[in-house]
Amino acid sequence: IYTKCYLNATLTPAMRVRMRNYRALFTFLALLLTALAGLAQVPLRLAPDAPVLDTAGYLQRLDDSSGTLGASDADTAPGWTPLPGSLNASYTSSAIWLRLRLEAVQPGPWTLLLGNALLDDVRVHIRPPGAASEQWALLGASGEDVPRRLWPVDYRSPALQIDLPAPGTYTVLVRLATRNALTTRLEVWQRLAFDNHTRREGLFFGLYFGFYLLLICLHVLFWRVTRAPLSGWFVAYLGSCVFNEVLSLGLIQQIMGLGGIASDRLLGASLPLALPIAVQMALRQLQLEGSYPRVARMLGAAAWGLGLTGA
Repeated sequence: IYTKCYLNATLTPAMRVRMRNYRALFTFLALLLTALAGLAQVPLRLAPDAPVLDTAGYLQRLDDSSGTLGASDADTAPGWTPLPGSLNASYTSSAIWLRLRLEAVQPGPWTLLLGNALLDDVRVHIRPPGAASEQWALLGASGEDVPRRLWPVDYRSPALQIDLPAPGTYTVLVRLATRNALTTRLEVWQRLAFDNHTRREGLFFGLYFGFYLLLICLHVLFWRVTRAPLSGWFVAYLGSCVFNEVLSLGLIQQIMGLGGIASDRLLGASLPLALPIAVQMALRQLQLEGSYPRVARMLGAAAWGLGLTGA
């Protein structure tokens, strides 16, 4: 009572208004978190007229620090928390479990697609309606630690088929582990829509990277004719950027069947080396060596030091 009376006597009207605004903001945030927690318990309705459904807001997350939990143990373990958006666990040595409930209006085939092509270990379990808590079926395993010929779906990122034989509410558990950043988006596609999506994506990537390949070839030819050092640095810069993008999308891994050990090391060495290449190209394009030779040498040395250390 004394503290409340003291505050009422000392606070100005503007300060009282701000405190009321803060209380209103905190109340709104609490209600929002409560609503998101309730949303995570609602199953995702597989509408027949929806070609693709985003699972953001319908997922729950469990961190398995030991990495030894099975599907039944993970499902009954405490510590499940609602996931308001897509998964973003950054770099972690823990296995991450995601729980998703699917409400099937009618039987049919669906595809669960994960948006990160650099995931190392992906396992998907499903429990049909009315089954006991320990009756989990393994739909399949995917990820860069699994040989490409054993992937359930031949795609650049992990994708698994879900055949729902009857209407009802199914529970899906997804176990994720990777040496890279554990961030991914989960989508549920109708089978025909997913097939059409992969064909369109293949056409788009063919045009996109085909244009870059043509550009690289033209600049290589120009560099060979003119012997201009700047053209050579531009070819190196463009090639490193395209190589990093193709590896990050999982296209080289899909085409050549590269495993996670090889692709991770290629990408890990190529990413930091793009920095000194870009700096050298910029220094020559700005002709900084003629105006500020000491600054140019310092920038170049620092960029190569960082790039080589990172590689």
